[in-house]
Order: sequence, then C-alpha cells, then structure tokens
Amino acid sequence: MSKYIIDTEAGTCVPFSPTVEKPSDKMVQFFQANRGVKEYTGVVETIQRWYYGHLVKAAWCATSLCYAARVMAGLSGFPKKDNVYELYTALKSSIYGVMIDRPDIKNIRRGDILFFLWDGNTMTAGSSKHVGLAEYNADYDT
Repeated sequence: MSKYIIDTEAGTCVPFSPTVEKPSDKMVQFFQANRGVKEYTGVVETIQRWYYGHLVKAAWCATSLCYAARVMAGLSGFPKKDNVYELYTALKSSIYGVMIDRPDIKNIRRGDILFFLWDGNTMTAGSSKHVGLAEYNADYDT
C-alpha cells in the first residue's frame, strides 16, 4: 500500500518518500546556512522586515524561528510571535508537537524547538529566556 503525506492546512497530498524532507529538516538547514549572521543585516534584516514590515532592532530568536517555520518550511499555521513567552504559550496549545518539561526529557531530536529559561524554574512573560532549534540529536539519562 502506498503512503502519502497529507497537509490538512495546505490541502495537499503528496506521495511519501524516505528522501522527502520534514519541515523541521528545512528549518535546521536554514539555521545552519545562516549560522554566525550579524545583527541587523542580511537575513536578520529580512526576518525583521517580514515580521514587522520594516527593520526593528529587537530580539529576533522568536521571529527567526517563526520565519523558518512559516517561510522556509511552509508551515503557514505555525504561530507568528515575536516574543518567546507568547510563542511558548501558543505552541503549548498547538498541533506542532508535544511540550516536554525539563525533568521528563530523555532525548532531544534534530529539529526540536528548545525553550531556554536562564533564571528561575517557571517560564513567565518577564523571565529571562531564549528559543532555538536543535541541530543534532542528543540522548541522556537524567
């Protein structure tokens, strides 16, 4: 029996092939290709203009993740947020995976979205935080 990839949001159905890239692979490739970019030129300026309509010299970890998901990986329904906490909150109640808290993490897979909390134990609007994408698999036992 043939296998297909069905995207209910885009309304597409394409034959499955082991060589078909997952959206997360496209996101990782985008970040790998742009490693070491300088703020606020090049692709960072492109991302800020995509999000805000003009260049904004503000934190860009959340906007770049949204750009990679929506533009580079074609996930048009991925939340579009410029704030890490708002993105975290939106993804917790979305179709884009499962949220796993730190004590329960046993492994990280390439393409996983990672939220970093620099201080404290609870993600809040005012906490010091960051969001990124796992480039490699990592297994560990807590």
